[in-house]
Amino acid sequence: MDFAREPLLDQQKEAELKSKMEPLWNQVPRLSGMEIARALKFGIPGTPFELLKPCYVYFYRQKFNLPLRAKARFKKGSTTLPNHRYKNTPEELKLMSPETFVAKLNEMLPRNEFSEAQRVFLIILYSTPLRESEIFERVQNMPLGEGKIRNDFEILSDKIMIHLLRKKKKYHQKNDEPISIRRDFPLVNEAVEYLESKSWEKTFTGEPNTVAKRDTYGFQIRSHGKDQLELNHRPFPISKTCADNWVKSVFEGFYCHYFRFAFITSATQIPNIKVSELRAKTYLTLGALERYVFTPEKAEADLDDKRANEYRKQGVID
Repeated sequence: MDFAREPLLDQQKEAELKSKMEPLWNQVPRLSGMEIARALKFGIPGTPFELLKPCYVYFYRQKFNLPLRAKARFKKGSTTLPNHRYKNTPEELKLMSPETFVAKLNEMLPRNEFSEAQRVFLIILYSTPLRESEIFERVQNMPLGEGKIRNDFEILSDKIMIHLLRKKKKYHQKNDEPISIRRDFPLVNEAVEYLESKSWEKTFTGEPNTVAKRDTYGFQIRSHGKDQLELNHRPFPISKTCADNWVKSVFEGFYCHYFRFAFITSATQIPNIKVSELRAKTYLTLGALERYVFTPEKAEADLDDKRANEYRKQGVID
């Protein structure tokens, strides 16, 4: 018995795809993979490429030997990453004040029904020490059977409680480690409104094992079972790439993980904070705290002011 997979496209369709995809891939200004997939109508029934998913753009880029459009992260012959994966280090970007965050968010992404998911994702990212995946993998109103429902975002009168497990496997934690955001912090009540309105369920609805659903871009969702059910109940049904793009489209030069650095650094600057309180606030070990904290210019200036006051008390300076 032959178990070889049949190709998704026959030779004629594949040649047609190459002729249409190559000019789109080389177009200037550059199109994203998602924009190319939309232009070629990947996943749309009744089109030549209805069997293809958007991510297949990169598979066919390699198969058609189209040029790479980004520098490789690894040097030739090396298996180690450079010291910094980002163009700008956290130190270079410096701390972002709440006032700056709110002003930039409102300027670049005004609040409306089309921007609410992106705005709320950025608000939660700024207000917590969570990784981007620890936010977009959370589910809400997901049935577990026997009348039980999973709500990772618990809305309380004074705060949002986010229930999750540690992302890194080395911690080996199996218990819920909730983290909270006070509702009187900047824009947090906007997140409450979004989570309670269920507007995010407009596109991702239905029961599991149904393949006729479509996502925001009109592509068929072909995952099944538990994964499909979970996707339907994610307030932020996005990928890591999309999360990065959401950040860069509003905060040019910034990236998701910067906000984790910034939150942890800000926590260390709270006056008279104890080590136990710092660990409870950031959910990090002391070793991890040391790696995550950076010292922006403001912190250096504050430290210099404190030293100057001590010198004055001691009569070292006037």
